[in-house]
Amino acid sequence: MATEDGKAGKLAPEWVANIGEQAMHIVLHTNKYSNCHDIVVSCESLVLILTEKGEIRYQRRFDFMPSCI
Repeated sequence: MATEDGKAGKLAPEWVANIGEQAMHIVLHTNKYSNCHDIVVSCESLVLILTEKGEIRYQRRFDFMPSCI
């Protein structure tokens, strides 16, 4: 990203979500009912669905360790 004077600028995130665990897999999903994009994040014992703005839409914590993700 370059500014008008030719110097490189810093990139800043539009939003940040603290999920509390390490993300194992992140997928962008198109929701056909609400006609918007959701971000599905799977962790070791947690599955989150985030909105496009980073707000938590759905959260499910497992009380067991999954055999595969």
